Amino acid sequence: MVLLNDEMGEPQAVEVLCHEWAHALAWNFAVDRLINAPDTDPVAFERACHDEAWGCAYSRVWRAYLDVIREAA
Repeated sequence: MVLLNDEMGEPQAVEVLCHEWAHALAWNFAVDRLINAPDTDPVAFERACHDEAWGCAYSRVWRAYLDVIREAA
């Protein structure tokens, strides 16, 4: 579930949703293990959450969003 702040404008809401959608597409069990490890380094966790797989998923999400925008125009 993704919750958006009511004060976000549309561009920021789209950005947050695309970002989180990419997380859902790129999620892996290694990240689950890091969440549950008591000694997880915050920097290592951030890198694991925003790795190459996430970057590729983020790109696919933005392309899908832009395709929808183009079709609506």
